[in-house]
Amino acid sequence: SGCSSGVNKPEMGTRKDGRSGNQIRPLGCEVGVLERADGSVRFSQGNACVLASVTGPADVSNRDELSDRATLEVVFKPKQGLGGIAEKSLEQRLASVLSQVVVLEAHPRTTIQCVIQEIDNDGAYLACAVNGACLALMDAGVAMRCVVSATALAVDPDGEITLDPTADEEAAASATFTFAFINGGEFDATESPIMCATSGSHSVEQYTGACDTGRRAAAVVVAFFRKSAERRLARARTASH
Repeated sequence: SGCSSGVNKPEMGTRKDGRSGNQIRPLGCEVGVLERADGSVRFSQGNACVLASVTGPADVSNRDELSDRATLEVVFKPKQGLGGIAEKSLEQRLASVLSQVVVLEAHPRTTIQCVIQEIDNDGAYLACAVNGACLALMDAGVAMRCVVSATALAVDPDGEITLDPTADEEAAASATFTFAFINGGEFDATESPIMCATSGSHSVEQYTGACDTGRRAAAVVVAFFRKSAERRLARARTASH
């Protein structure tokens, strides 16, 4: 079930790929791609792509068992080779986000595993992973308090904020940001992100501008989630008749 979505039709393309500064790349998803996982999705933002899978709630070893909630395990698999320090950092950030939205108390003494396989890293990798993980959890039917979506931004060499940067744009940036918001920030426009990962040096104004732009884009991502879920439901209904 492929679907894609672009936002903010460009006024004048100022970037190499023709987008304006506040434009996200086309979003795409294919749900239920792995038979052995309880939930799975191939999620893409332009050329950036991850394969996210969720297994569980499942039996957990006594060593990892928690009496009052499920154990959440997050694994990042790079395109080639074994994961290193960078992957461990990503795992910790994603686990922190997911533990705030998954109802772990609903399944004590079990484990829920989320695996992110890198397909193509063309910028906004952590945001792509958060979005893919959320869709995979939804596909698995795991109880969630809310939906979470993430957006990435960069400060370009001219000091301007650019949304959803490519790998080349991230490499040239003086600073990068990745924000995660609950329900696309739609219930409270002043709501703080539940995750903010930054690199490089930036001003307070640049942070605030990036956060505001990121919040608006997060709502677009959630709208895409809804649209893809509605399409899948419609196909399921058609198939059952």
